[in-house]
Amino acid sequence: MIAEGLVEFEILNVLPFDSDRKRMSVILRHVATQQIILYTKGADSNMLPLVETATDYQSQEILYRTQQQLNVSSRRGLRVLVLAKKNLSEEEYQDWLTAHREAESLVGGREHKLQRSYAAMENRLELLGCTGIEDRLQEGVPETLCALREAGIVVWVLTGDKQETAINIAYSCRLFSQDMEVIKINARSKNAAERTVNFYLDQLERERAEVAGAGGGGGGGGGGWKRRPPTPASLWSTDTASTVERGGKKALVVDGKTLTYFLDSRSQLQIPFLRLTGHCSAVLCCRTTPLQKAYIVRIVKNQLGALTLAVGDGANDVSMIQTADVGVGISGQEGMQAVMASDFALARFRYLQRLLLVHGHWCYDRLARMVLYFLYKNATFVFVIFWYQLYCGFSGAVMIDQIYLSLFNLMFTSLPPFAIGIYDQDCPAELLMAQPHLYNQGRLSQVYKPHSFWVNMADALYQSIVIFFFAAQAYEDTSVDIWEFGTTVTVMCLVTMLLHACIEIKSWTWIHAAAIVLSLVFFFVFALVYNAVCLAFPSLAGSYWVIQMATTDSPTLYLAAVLAGVTAVLPRLVTRSLQHTFRPSPVARAMLRRRRAEESHPMEVLSTVPWSSSTSLSSVSVVRTSEYSGVGERLEQNGMPSVA
Repeated sequence: MIAEGLVEFEILNVLPFDSDRKRMSVILRHVATQQIILYTKGADSNMLPLVETATDYQSQEILYRTQQQLNVSSRRGLRVLVLAKKNLSEEEYQDWLTAHREAESLVGGREHKLQRSYAAMENRLELLGCTGIEDRLQEGVPETLCALREAGIVVWVLTGDKQETAINIAYSCRLFSQDMEVIKINARSKNAAERTVNFYLDQLERERAEVAGAGGGGGGGGGGWKRRPPTPASLWSTDTASTVERGGKKALVVDGKTLTYFLDSRSQLQIPFLRLTGHCSAVLCCRTTPLQKAYIVRIVKNQLGALTLAVGDGANDVSMIQTADVGVGISGQEGMQAVMASDFALARFRYLQRLLLVHGHWCYDRLARMVLYFLYKNATFVFVIFWYQLYCGFSGAVMIDQIYLSLFNLMFTSLPPFAIGIYDQDCPAELLMAQPHLYNQGRLSQVYKPHSFWVNMADALYQSIVIFFFAAQAYEDTSVDIWEFGTTVTVMCLVTMLLHACIEIKSWTWIHAAAIVLSLVFFFVFALVYNAVCLAFPSLAGSYWVIQMATTDSPTLYLAAVLAGVTAVLPRLVTRSLQHTFRPSPVARAMLRRRRAEESHPMEVLSTVPWSSSTSLSSVSVVRTSEYSGVGERLEQNGMPSVA
């Protein structure tokens, strides 16, 4: 059929690709000669064993040269495939087709029968050759991975590529560096996998102990004391940079066959494997199946208690994306399955850097401060009502109008939290992109800490005392009625909470200013209209013309609101000023350095958007470390080593 020009074939059957066989086939019939031919392509590790053993020297030489070319292409980072064919007789094809159709019609055990049918056809193949395809990295992939690792995010690459190809890609995308020691584990039995992982683990932990002893942590005079081996959680709970410094720059490479033993819960190799990964700054898993990718993410979530983010661009990444806490799909040439199964869809991999380092940082900071503000303002309002019970014998009477009670959180103070939670930015985007280490604020939960709730409750208690007793003293020995007193207290609460929001806002825009002003204006407009119609609706609990008398008869309301508001927020303002002066956060220090650079070299600092303006690889599993509270106890309950 060589040099025949345009040749017509009839497609008889297609044997689809699957992750177990790692190959696909098509059965064709030559229209002119009626010859039936099977063409197969797939991974070299699965194709070469199916090639019929040749006895003549020339065929053996071709096989040897093909294997050499495969190794050379893999080391160059090319994705290699082996091509083979098989000539079929009409009788042989019909016998196979009959058995194959029976397997397709089965209800129970259909997949197993189909695999046996594929295996019956794909054997004794004739080698045709191999291909090497350059799958270039997208623009910005190396820079993105470097930025993520600098941000303290542990990056694992899970790919189905051959080991040599995967390692070359790891160097290309800067997951591996030239000064790294690469640890390769290629075991073909459970015992070999156990011996290998224990050997490297003992060696690395010995090096770690020597480094700790050289730093002055040894000695102590305890001759009989022995430190227990650390759990995976204890290794991962520290920062990535300290992990690299502790054990040197090491990278781990594991193939899919070895992962079969590591991921099997019956082999009890999961914990040693995770402990070994804790000593490495980069992990590369090659020749992995889609189920292995998903299971790796699952054990990292369950055993380490880590937050996981999975990135993929193909159908073989869907299970991994769905298993992770956050899934990101890259739209590309391999279909839209990953995008449809993901939480976030990106057009290019490099956009992941902005998604995490900028929007991830902003999202955590906004939500943390918004939640704390919500808790604070609700607690303050409740405490103010509680103090009134001291004057009414705990009868349950409330001095604030029922309408104000219903609308205070719903309408009067709802805009500032939305402005903080949606539009506030504690740091400009270009600074977060330039300094990835600022992502640690969210990664390590530095804004909302366990004591943050109690600090806000203490502040709410103090502010409620200031608000209520300032109002009580302002109307001491006067004939003011309960509703005018309650209206004054409501205004004082509103002013205080708006001043508190002004302290919490990090980037002032017209939206933030409008939220503060509109909250105050809306209350007074509503109160004036509401009190004006009280005469027409006698069933309303409030007294007629209360807000008008409170705002026009005397300046008591205004003076009390301003004085109480300033006094109430003064401790928070002073504390925040002292904190930024003597112990600024990394974000605050970065902002100060940026401002000084702008002042000293204004022409060298380019800023496209003013800070005060409004802003409206195959598979990568990104694991974000955090504070793993209680992980050691969970591991002990599962029969695993505890934290030393």
